[in-house]
Amino acid sequence: FLQQLRANYQQAIREKRELAAEGKGDNHPAMKKADEKVVLARGHLLEEIKNIQGAVARDLAIIGRQEAGEAGLYEKARKRAVELNMKELEFHRLDRLRAQNEKLYSMLLEQVKEADLRRMMNTNNVRLVDPATEARAPIRPRVDVSLGVGALVGLLLGLGLVLLKEQLDNTLKTPEDVEDRLGVTFLGLLPEVADDAPDRKGGKTRTRRPGGTELAPELIVHERPLSGVAEAARSLRTNLTFMTPDKPFRKILVTSAAPSEGKTTVATSIAISLAQGGHRVCIIDCDLRRPRLHRVFGREGDMGLTNVLLGEATIDDVALPTVVPNLYSIPCGPIPPNPADTVASERFKRFLDEMLEHFDRVVIDSPPIVAVTDPAIISTLVDAVIFVVRAFHTPMTLSRSGLRTLRDVDAPVAGAVLNAVNLNRHEYAYHHYYYYKREGYAPHSPPIPVEPEDNTRPPAAPPN
Repeated sequence: FLQQLRANYQQAIREKRELAAEGKGDNHPAMKKADEKVVLARGHLLEEIKNIQGAVARDLAIIGRQEAGEAGLYEKARKRAVELNMKELEFHRLDRLRAQNEKLYSMLLEQVKEADLRRMMNTNNVRLVDPATEARAPIRPRVDVSLGVGALVGLLLGLGLVLLKEQLDNTLKTPEDVEDRLGVTFLGLLPEVADDAPDRKGGKTRTRRPGGTELAPELIVHERPLSGVAEAARSLRTNLTFMTPDKPFRKILVTSAAPSEGKTTVATSIAISLAQGGHRVCIIDCDLRRPRLHRVFGREGDMGLTNVLLGEATIDDVALPTVVPNLYSIPCGPIPPNPADTVASERFKRFLDEMLEHFDRVVIDSPPIVAVTDPAIISTLVDAVIFVVRAFHTPMTLSRSGLRTLRDVDAPVAGAVLNAVNLNRHEYAYHHYYYYKREGYAPHSPPIPVEPEDNTRPPAAPPN
């Protein structure tokens, strides 16, 4: 029917176009009749389209309601199917459990029957052959054998633990360890000072003067010149002096692989022994991160090396005499924000060269080389580097790493010093006899005569 109405509408339009083609105007009766026919056909077509749209909308609504109902039925069917699947799984599980229980019941029933049968067939076939006799001595325990076996096992276990501990201990202990494992010259050792030794309560004992005042372990070479520590420091001084007798080491750097190795103690002991030998010596605190040299000599640390590098002071202003004759010290001064850049500057190099115009020997105390790069930089500016190793404390791998860093920059490594050595241990029996049994045997040796190293250089005036 819709196609018929569309055809009628199109036919009315064609008739109107034909009348217009014949030249008839809008007011012509035939043209007006054709317009009315077009309007009427168009109205019938639009009305039919609206009727069809309404019918389609009603059909869609009915279909939507039917779809919603069928979706609900589908969801119910799906849930029912899931429930049936779960019940089927539970059924199979219970069926397997039933079969297992039946099998277990059958086995137990069979064992019960076998036990009843054995009990009915059991007969007593025991007869007395000989009467028992009373033992004259207990068979067990055999005390002598047990004690012997226990002592042997304890001895073997103790030896095994000692060997295991020795294998697991990777620290450096003896001069032979320093030379063989590190591949450097052994310069000497410094005995353990009481300040470094733990007391019975686990704390630190303090070395004291006869009056009861505390004695810094760094100054024991000066305070007790006849002690074993002082003799060891003089032996170290002698080894350094005769390594290059024609060209002595004037700028000496003391460093180690890690903290708490005793760098400051070794540096101070070397400086004191050089000063006791007649040299004008200055010890410089180049640990620009954790300085402590000023506390050793009882000085304030607010004026020192960094002030000279900044142009705020001169060497004469900061190099002050200590309690040790011929020994001067320069503390760190204010801690800079960039210590590595400070020691790598051209000003620091000129400072070290200028120090040789004032002093015969310059000893530099530095931070650990594995932790920071400062010692590696300074090592390229000195004549000798002394590497400190704490006995029974420093791991061999850590010391090797520190020495590798020094070798990478072609540092003049003179050798290593074994510090904080406990001479009561059997490894150091010879050194214990040399440094302690001979203590006080002879008066303090006179200073080594010092020949002028540069006859053209006039003696420097002492710092103010």
